[in-house]
Amino acid sequence: MKLCTYNQTLIIDNLLKNGILHFKDLMAANEDTVSKIPYIKGKNLEALKRWMTKWEMHFGMSDAEIYEYDAAYWGGDR
Repeated sequence: MKLCTYNQTLIIDNLLKNGILHFKDLMAANEDTVSKIPYIKGKNLEALKRWMTKWEMHFGMSDAEIYEYDAAYWGGDR
């Protein structure tokens, strides 16, 4: 995951420490919940949102949206 921010390691480490272990976890997460994680505020939150948009993801995706995304990008549920 390349977020183009110097805080990239802090963002990823704090996502992992707070139970966001997979992209599916991030896609299903609520933006308000994610913004309460340390270091994921302001510019860092915006960088994460830009990265997600680049890969056609967004916060709060439904299970059906995640399944469709998974099928389109990875060829099915793995």
